[in-house]
Amino acid sequence: MENIKYRCPVCGAECFEVTAHVTQDWKIDCNGSYMESMDECVEVTHYPDEDDIWSCANCEFYAAGSMFRVPTDGQKGEGDAT
Repeated sequence: MENIKYRCPVCGAECFEVTAHVTQDWKIDCNGSYMESMDECVEVTHYPDEDDIWSCANCEFYAAGSMFRVPTDGQKGEGDAT
């Protein structure tokens, strides 16, 4: 399995804000309307991936997650000569 690393291309930070899709158990009333959450997360139905928009938690630069990928040895990064 590939060990992928991510870093903000603007400030170099390694912490990001992303969106995940999760399920929760809710308490509802007799009309089916939401009253309260019983837990934070039962399961994750979509983990953040490189096609999603990521935001740097430090400088707020945002782009597709793939823009934060650190090139591994042997890969050319953006702006590298071919």
